[in-house]
Amino acid sequence: MSRVRSAPLPPIVSVSPSATPRTHSPTAIVPTVSFTDKAGQISRSSSRSADGERPGDANGASFGGKGGHIPACSSRADLIDRPGSVTVSPFTHEVRISEENGHGHGAAAKTMPPWFHKSRGILAACYIVLTPAILLAIILPSPKKIPLSLALATMLVVGWLFGRSMAFFTGLPPLLGYMAFGFIFKTEEDQGSSMRATRPYLINIAFIIVLIRASLHISPQKLNRFTLSLATIPFACDAIVCSLTAARLHGLSAVQAATFSSIMSCLGEGIIIPRMIEFMERVSGTGREALPEAVLIAAPIEAIISLFMYGACAGILAAQNTIQAAGGDQNDVAFDIQIGLLVVKIIVTLLIALALAHVFATFLTARDFLKWPAKKGVTGAGAAKPTAFFTGTAPEEVLLVLSMAIIAYALHYVIKVPYGPLGGSGDEHGESLINADLSVCACVFAFAQMVPHDTVHRIEGSFGQIWVFGALFLFVSLGANLIVPYTAAHAALFLPTFLGLCARQVANCVVLLCTAPFRGAERSLKNLGWETLFLLGATMPRATIQGVLNALPYENKLVPEDIGLLYKRAAAVCVLILAPAGIIMQTLVCEKSLSRTAVPAKPIRNNRSAASRDTSLAGIPI
Repeated sequence: MSRVRSAPLPPIVSVSPSATPRTHSPTAIVPTVSFTDKAGQISRSSSRSADGERPGDANGASFGGKGGHIPACSSRADLIDRPGSVTVSPFTHEVRISEENGHGHGAAAKTMPPWFHKSRGILAACYIVLTPAILLAIILPSPKKIPLSLALATMLVVGWLFGRSMAFFTGLPPLLGYMAFGFIFKTEEDQGSSMRATRPYLINIAFIIVLIRASLHISPQKLNRFTLSLATIPFACDAIVCSLTAARLHGLSAVQAATFSSIMSCLGEGIIIPRMIEFMERVSGTGREALPEAVLIAAPIEAIISLFMYGACAGILAAQNTIQAAGGDQNDVAFDIQIGLLVVKIIVTLLIALALAHVFATFLTARDFLKWPAKKGVTGAGAAKPTAFFTGTAPEEVLLVLSMAIIAYALHYVIKVPYGPLGGSGDEHGESLINADLSVCACVFAFAQMVPHDTVHRIEGSFGQIWVFGALFLFVSLGANLIVPYTAAHAALFLPTFLGLCARQVANCVVLLCTAPFRGAERSLKNLGWETLFLLGATMPRATIQGVLNALPYENKLVPEDIGLLYKRAAAVCVLILAPAGIIMQTLVCEKSLSRTAVPAKPIRNNRSAASRDTSLAGIPI
């Protein structure tokens, strides 16, 4: 670790061993450093006691490495290239204080001349161009023969470089570059490659991280009339208009049209949740955090409602197919049984989520009690510490939370009800009794209520850093699944989604207007316009649910083949148009409109103040 301090052209650096050698005495002092130039003496002295205290000088500079003292030297040359000492550059006269970590790793850093830095920049630019070209030249000719490790490394490195190039040259979020990489370099041969087979699992892991980050921000106080209205009313209006339009245009039945809208109308929480966290950080302390925070809370709730709606529609479709295959009338479906099964799903999901949260919260809260006592009779510096079962470190917390969420998600594939006379919407083993999204959100939400707040803040920050990998996996995979509409008929598939989006914005406006007194927001046309514009960009992206559900009706044979292909093509067009358009809208419109909204006179109170939130929770901007 190095710290740089600049001195005004010091031709002489001297170290006077004016103090006694370092001992274990609390009064031991390390040597003093001083600079001398032609104009006179410039005092930059530093002394430090042996217990690690290191006071700084009047100008804020501090010297002396932790764990070692500055060696005595008589000239500037004696200091150069000496680990754990003061280094003065012969080119820029820059003073660098290097610390030796006691393990022998590394040497004192040198300050190089300007031409060296320029040459390094040119070399790095060449590597940025050559590295993707070489890796893709190896993979693209025969992707089926490339091992998974190399394909995964190429996706990480080249996808990341595409994202950074997008941010560097256009100022747009890197995730657009991730999607562009996935879309441009997908090939027909890649359909059978190991990377293609692994992609669904990577999407699931990234999606779980998204749900974890959202659930950590939800608290009982935040589930108020505004956030619940924002999660339900706009989606309901969007789904109704979308289903009615699809039924009229494509001749779908009521259940088929409802299935269509359950796939198309849900916002893309995989894009929206990280962006809302970023907006909250940018406006932190200004009083305008309530609006992006409400969208952040509403997004996973809307996704859960959409998945439940799809599950109910899929169950009815499967029951209709079963009855029709038996020679009966498909309209004889017992809807009360389907509704009862939906209620049972919710109850079973919540009970299992609470049980998992209790188990893993006990792991973390018991680490201060589950330990062996220290050995008796040993005191002082050599005394042994108690041996704890859990370490209490941040990596351990991340491991436990991620494992808990993955288990909650994976139980969706394990706990099933066998097919009865009414059929079901699952696979050949039966229909799942667990809703995966609700299970993860409820599990993490309950866990966050059972552990201390400082632990929750640390976990938020850790998952913010992990998200950079999740973003690569998720958006490269989504880009690879995009299909370009090449006919007017394909482009017309977007019409139901577009009309549903218009209905959503009308509903957003109504919700903002009706909840303004509760939020303490200014009830003016200007403020309402800026807030509605923010919600337009914030809720426009579509990606995650569409990518997960689009092929299921076709693959599970819930609908005829032509209708199943209709779902797939409509979802592909929806993602292709609204994912990049929504991201661009969020970048160009959302932040500007949010900064122009009136500060609420009486903002909604949260149990965690903005001042106490860890600033690292947003992770690396995406």
